Amino acid sequence: MAEDESTYIKLPVEDRCIHKLWKARLHGYEEALRLFGGLNPDDDKWKKFHGIIKKFVIDINVVAQEKGLMATLAYAENCDSAGRNAPDIVEGLVSKCVGAPKAKTKDLAGQICLMFCEIEAHERVIEELLKGLTQKNPKTVAGCVTIISTCLRAFGTKLIKVSPLLKACIPLLDHRDKGIREECKKLIIESYRWVGEVMKTQLSGLKPVQLTELETEFEKLEGKARPERFIRSQQAAAGEHSAEDGGEGGEGGSGGPEEEEEESVDPYDLIEPADILSKIPKNFFELVEEKKWQLRKEALDALLPLSQTPKILPGDFNEIIRVLKKFMTKETNVMLVALAAQCIGGIAKGLRSAFKQGASILLPSALKSSRKRKS
Repeated sequence: MAEDESTYIKLPVEDRCIHKLWKARLHGYEEALRLFGGLNPDDDKWKKFHGIIKKFVIDINVVAQEKGLMATLAYAENCDSAGRNAPDIVEGLVSKCVGAPKAKTKDLAGQICLMFCEIEAHERVIEELLKGLTQKNPKTVAGCVTIISTCLRAFGTKLIKVSPLLKACIPLLDHRDKGIREECKKLIIESYRWVGEVMKTQLSGLKPVQLTELETEFEKLEGKARPERFIRSQQAAAGEHSAEDGGEGGEGGSGGPEEEEEESVDPYDLIEPADILSKIPKNFFELVEEKKWQLRKEALDALLPLSQTPKILPGDFNEIIRVLKKFMTKETNVMLVALAAQCIGGIAKGLRSAFKQGASILLPSALKSSRKRKS
């Protein structure tokens, strides 16, 4: 064994990290940990590890894996380009660490995810953790939900968007595993701490007993949620602010990033978009051309409730808008004009920025009508 050690100890650190002997890998991870703590963020030496760092977290030897996780945390903290490897690393954490029996392994996995959020790879982190909710191992699923909750608590809704989290975890409240149910409940409560009443629309489909249980917990929440950690750009801005003030207000002092107000959550962002195009009657375009106003009204009556959908799935609405424009400009029945206007307003509100094409179709007529009124 001593002979083996004398052989691998002479290898470059990056080669030791992928050696077939676990002791060689352990030795490599230990040296990598020391190295990562001293490298400049943009040092060329980081390039040697970009392709192998994901293997650190999935090491099959528990002792070596723990040191590999520590080295990975140092990599995420100190390397300027570490974020590019966030998806592969977090995927490895999900498969081998978040559901592990050893508490230290799970703790390091959470710390690495938080550090990747701090260096602004948060979207990739959350995406991989949400994928983990489909894993078969209940401990892995529960572990992913736990880390998501931790990320939300640490950075807030300005960084971690609540809507996809709720969409993924609400169905898991019915999971047969109690641990998963409990962690999902905690995530929903943490989400409510940040978002408040506006998220109740997403909870409307829950069983009465589930809703009552959650509302009891909501009532216990006190104070305004504030982030516990800040991303690098916020830290840099706070540092500049501190320098301008002559060194006053360092970490935790006045003028720090902690004073930034959290953006209020738009209820629209919490709603799932609905496909209304597929629900429009097949004879709609025939009815709008009918000579009898009652039949034209029938077409608009069918469209109106669909147009009032709070969030509409974007699609090709051009033909619908052209039909409604025709009602607005050429229809003689005032009631039908009013119905068409309601439909346009509802579609515009439901599509928001995706209504640009529809707006461009309507704009010439609107300008022409405006000029007529002025003259």
